[in-house]
Amino acid sequence: NVTIDDSASLVSYYPSSAWNARSAADPCSACTANPDTDKLFDSTFHDGTFNPQSGSNDFPNVPLTASIVFNGTAVYVYCALAESSSAPAGNSDMSFYIDGSLKGIFVKAALGNDNVYDYSVPVFSIDSLPLGEHNFTLQNGHVNGTKSLVLLDEIIYT
Repeated sequence: NVTIDDSASLVSYYPSSAWNARSAADPCSACTANPDTDKLFDSTFHDGTFNPQSGSNDFPNVPLTASIVFNGTAVYVYCALAESSSAPAGNSDMSFYIDGSLKGIFVKAALGNDNVYDYSVPVFSIDSLPLGEHNFTLQNGHVNGTKSLVLLDEIIYT
């Protein structure tokens, strides 16, 4: 197994300025989510919020993506999840693509528990890929969808 931390240069974020990097050593003042970095792989995460509302950010109604290219037969994605319904809005609406084909979704409504986070949540896994190079993409949100948050922690491939 190869573990890729969210902060690794192998991960491509789009739009790059819509994602915020956070670590214990370099706190993110722009992040509304503040999970305990001691409970995250390598004490880091990337925070990305999809918001369909015009004027809400620099990229309204633009789904955010995190992508990697890997050589293997399986990939597993782990995130932290915010349970709050506002500041941050903890709704999850993720789609997962392998080589351009939709392979899974993870949708979860926020539970309304402020300042509560779930850690190392397996939001996607697939272990039946043909051996070879694959392009994996996590997409946060859908055009005209609901506001959603991703706190990406790590990606593991085999």
